[in-house]
Amino acid sequence: MLSLEKKNEYLSLKQFCAKYEWPSYHKLRYLIYQSKETWWHDAIIRIGKEIVIKPKRFFELIEKHDRFKRQKDAAKENSGEPG
Repeated sequence: MLSLEKKNEYLSLKQFCAKYEWPSYHKLRYLIYQSKETWWHDAIIRIGKEIVIKPKRFFELIEKHDRFKRQKDAAKENSGEPG
């Protein structure tokens, strides 16, 4: 059997939340099922009803999105646009 942890680490939502402090299990489920934002979906894989998450990719996307959001907010401040 191929070990997924060796090549790419995939974890169930419960395993992910047990390993990392953020986000909480309920927040993660909210992101997956309710959020209209889809920028982080590259880190999620659905296999039937089961959902697995690739932690490295998830945190890379969080960082990328945060950087983009900060740049966008700074541009608004510099242009004098109302928030």
